[in-house]
Amino acid sequence: QQGIDFLRIKDPQTPREAERQWKDEYHLSLKLYCMAAEAEFINGNFEVSEHLVKSVLKNARSLRDKIGAYTTQVYALGARHRLQEAIITGLSVLNNLGETFPQNEPSKAHVFVELKKTMAMLYHKTDADLVSLPLMLDDDKLAAMSILNLIATYSFMASSNY
Repeated sequence: QQGIDFLRIKDPQTPREAERQWKDEYHLSLKLYCMAAEAEFINGNFEVSEHLVKSVLKNARSLRDKIGAYTTQVYALGARHRLQEAIITGLSVLNNLGETFPQNEPSKAHVFVELKKTMAMLYHKTDADLVSLPLMLDDDKLAAMSILNLIATYSFMASSNY
């Protein structure tokens, strides 16, 4: 609770004050709002978290700056068992990052073909080859992997009614 109290952000009284806050201290505002949104979500204050996320999404200058807020939003939707919304939000973020997925469930034949392609790419690779691959450093790809990992869990939960 002390962490939340530290991060609690006094809402600007007017839209002009909010605009000035984001303009004058953009990077500080971005970090504080993202951290506060995450802290509020973790403590179950979903409405406060959503308000902070919306502020980040409105004021962030780039998609990259919005990723933390989107991640918190997807986590919060999943925590409230709004799995379809979490999945749709995550897929939208992935699409914005340039990662596209089919709209409809793929057929078994489609999955089989893609699995065969993957197996062909890995056919002559040893464990040592895979371990020695360079680290992924592209921020967009790392963000996409994080979102994909999260919505994969929610997709499983939604399909199996865990």
